[in-house]
Amino acid sequence: MSSIENYPETTKRQFITEEEFENNNYDILIIENKLKVISQDESEKVKSEILLNFRKNGGIVIFMCSENGQPFISTYNDFLRKALLPIIRHPISQSEFPDGQRIEDFHRDFINCYDEQNKINNKIYYFSLEINEKYLRRIDESIRSVFKDVQRLVVNSPIQVDDAFRLRILLPGNTTTIMITSSDLRWDGAMYPILGSYNDIFGVGVLITGDICLDSIVKSQKTDAIRFMLNLVNLLWEKQQQRSQIFNSSLQNQDSQDIEEDKAVTLEAEKQREASLLFPMEIVQKTRDYIKKVAYQANECYKQGLYDACAVMVRRLIETLIIECYEHHKIDSKIKNKNGDFFALKDLISKFLSETEWNVSRSKNLEKIADIKVIGDLSAHNRRYNARDYDINNVKADIRIAVEELVYIAGLDKKK
Repeated sequence: MSSIENYPETTKRQFITEEEFENNNYDILIIENKLKVISQDESEKVKSEILLNFRKNGGIVIFMCSENGQPFISTYNDFLRKALLPIIRHPISQSEFPDGQRIEDFHRDFINCYDEQNKINNKIYYFSLEINEKYLRRIDESIRSVFKDVQRLVVNSPIQVDDAFRLRILLPGNTTTIMITSSDLRWDGAMYPILGSYNDIFGVGVLITGDICLDSIVKSQKTDAIRFMLNLVNLLWEKQQQRSQIFNSSLQNQDSQDIEEDKAVTLEAEKQREASLLFPMEIVQKTRDYIKKVAYQANECYKQGLYDACAVMVRRLIETLIIECYEHHKIDSKIKNKNGDFFALKDLISKFLSETEWNVSRSKNLEKIADIKVIGDLSAHNRRYNARDYDINNVKADIRIAVEELVYIAGLDKKK
């Protein structure tokens, strides 16, 4: 499929049974439009187990999602998770809404994206993505070639895709794109709109929203959607072929003893990797995705010796987790001013340590939260200060204990 001119002749829609799909040696599965999810195991088109097994065998699944308007979040995402596909983002916390208003029921909402500046036919949910150098900065270099010869894409009613740190952004929105919940509430829970992402755990899973390849859009608008999809399919297929060759070659050249030795080496490398982290990621593994992302950045900065950046991210993590504690216990009004804004971190820490709603451990480590904050403040605001390794290492144990305690009090250690 190297030429866009012969695209119709070299591809075709195939309607086959699950049994036929499993028994044939397919490399790529593209699912269009609606899955119509019934449960975490079934949809009207395919079972999640079928997709999972296909992925485990190195298959590529590209889901062109067009489920806008359906209140599907919980069951729908359970299905996608089971198939190892990226999931749809939804509001998680009150703090994700910029005006601080109390909103009782938002967990079933999804996030719509619209763009007043780039709207088409005067419809704000129908808009163009202008692919330029600034846009491409958000795309990982390893996948950037999918935008070769792509200058413009058109989307229709796209929705926000989850931005968990294991996912890679494939299709961001414009800098002018606004995010709003399906209940018409302004939402600020992500740095920017993400209309498509992918992961490469066992094969490749891609989720793209916005109907970019819808026939009516491709025929009526100036869009490079077909070229984009050709680039994407070709790139992912080539990457999977390379991975498959490396894997098969290694199996052919090793006997069982070699494989066991490799496992031991891998295990030791994993232990060393954990030792190089500021705190184990397993502490935050069951928390919200945005918390995991901040924790991941704090750890990566520490590992790379970026101590100022590490201190700032730890400060942000502590602040977020304290707010989570109060929201979990439904007493967040205690840490807000008369305008409904959360207190500054200094006051949050003071309130947290003296709060009677929970029993803070008597360990002196938690009292060091204030010291951790000071390092973060200096790294963020003092132009003459640069954090050193010993600044962070002196409070490393305190950070681990504080994060673990905060996760526990916020009830995030049990989140599923």
